Amino acid sequence: MKPLSKLDWLAAGAMTALVLAVYLRTLLPGIGAADAADLTTAAVSLGIPHPPGYPLHTLLGWVASRFTPQNPALAVNALSAICSALAGGVLALTAISWSGSRWAGVTAALVLGLDPRVWHNSVVCEVFGLNNLLAALILFLGLRLASRQGSRLPQAIAIALLYGLGAAHHHTLAFLLPATAVLFWRAGLPWTDRRFLLGMPAAFAGGLSPYLYPLIRSQANPGQNWDDPHNLSNLLHLFLRKDYGTLSLMPEQARQALGVDSPWSQLPFYFSNLFQGPALGLLALIVLGLITSALKDRWSTLAVALAWLFTGPVFLMMANCPLAHEYYLGVVERFYVLPQVPLALLAGAGVGFLARKRLPGQAAALVCCALIAALGGSHFKELDQRRNTVAEDYMRNLLATLPENALFLTVGDGPTMLLEYAQFALGERPDVVVLDQDKLKYPWYVSSKRRNHSSVSFPWKVYDEGRTAPMAALIAANYGTRPILLWGSLDPSVSQSFRLLPAGLAQRVAEPKEKPTPEELEQAVLKVWESYEKRSLGDHYNPRRFEYLLTSFYGFPFYNLGGELEQAGNLQKAEHYYRQAIQAAPHYALPRAS
Repeated sequence: MKPLSKLDWLAAGAMTALVLAVYLRTLLPGIGAADAADLTTAAVSLGIPHPPGYPLHTLLGWVASRFTPQNPALAVNALSAICSALAGGVLALTAISWSGSRWAGVTAALVLGLDPRVWHNSVVCEVFGLNNLLAALILFLGLRLASRQGSRLPQAIAIALLYGLGAAHHHTLAFLLPATAVLFWRAGLPWTDRRFLLGMPAAFAGGLSPYLYPLIRSQANPGQNWDDPHNLSNLLHLFLRKDYGTLSLMPEQARQALGVDSPWSQLPFYFSNLFQGPALGLLALIVLGLITSALKDRWSTLAVALAWLFTGPVFLMMANCPLAHEYYLGVVERFYVLPQVPLALLAGAGVGFLARKRLPGQAAALVCCALIAALGGSHFKELDQRRNTVAEDYMRNLLATLPENALFLTVGDGPTMLLEYAQFALGERPDVVVLDQDKLKYPWYVSSKRRNHSSVSFPWKVYDEGRTAPMAALIAANYGTRPILLWGSLDPSVSQSFRLLPAGLAQRVAEPKEKPTPEELEQAVLKVWESYEKRSLGDHYNPRRFEYLLTSFYGFPFYNLGGELEQAGNLQKAEHYYRQAIQAAPHYALPRAS
């Protein structure tokens, strides 16, 4: 590791600014879908999002959201961009110092910053940019420590602090531990020194301290209060992600339902996703960097290789996310972001080796950087989020669907998290009670909602998908007291006990003695449809993105209306609305409408 000069810092700063400019140019201007909505709501309202709670991101996001109070999602999205750009800058410094060439730093920043998976998660509220920043800092300090540059104690303590912050943010950072162990061993740390023995655990505990936030905040039972971590037992439940399965990306029941592949099936998909077409050139640079770096310092190279191996293939095989569904392919692709940090460092080392060959090498390095920039830029149109209003529109359209004082029973992250943003972050429609049927399976959720909504009657302690505690019982307990709507139903008891009427993006439980004619239902559905914002319906979206899923729901109003007309015997009109459903959402066509 060579000492860093002012020019080295300026080069890294320039790359940070360049990547940040790209991100801000393509930044999502409002709320994102699913996890992005959940994380933004937590940041703006100081809530507690899905496990493991992400307290560090929540606190940083809350500070960021104060800068754009009229549109808090914009600033929280920008936080992702800033963290990702800083990660590229830190990685540029690491590559410059490790390889001895500024071209290596430029390459590393470009490979990381313009990777389409990294870019996609840097222009919307997500946790991966901050995770990359922490990982880049760990590698920077660890490699310096192993080369015995600077005082060992402050650097070792700083790494322990970063791991604590990682534990308070995204637990995948733990997969860097094998790499860090090699670097610590190479540094020859004096473990018998009391300063190390006491300082490093204290630094780790300090980094973990953001978890005091959910423990304290949950005492007030905020609207967004996952796992209700008001005591140490619930806090540990949140930290260990027990609702999902500690070592899984999703609950085991859901994973089994989607089909479980062999863990080895993750690897062909991962490699083909990263290195296809022109991206094969990156693989050549990475291999070159791996070989040439190993010839100079095999132990630091081993550490970087282990950083990739454990954050990439090993993690993916352990998680073993189902690969048969496009939506879940999009989920697993987000976990290709962290292993891109060591890969970008190795690619930088490869270009750094070329750049040492005087003029021909400098020209080759310039060409490599230009090609990497061109390859990244080829994804600009796909990743440009400036006009992406899918989540914002869907949230507004859901709100337009709901009458005053409605009880709305949702299913899944799509509708629930957007409505939570509207209510808890923006303060809109507090009259509506939103209950997620999936989360009603958790005692903590039922208990929390009981405390928040005393006017709603809960007939059971927990919903069990109709085995002993049917959803129809919840509807019956509140029937006639307020309008009740469903986004979907998880058990057949509802349709068996109540008549469900089309209501735009939802279905409405018929009021006592209500018997509307098909014509009245048709007029009601068309009226609410006309009130919807449809800016996003003409665009095409990647099947692995949340936007594709949200826009598929726009066929529901017409499917439901067509079903009513079909039951009434008006087959001609039913066919008309089935075709209109396909027109509204051509990528989601029910068999009867095809």
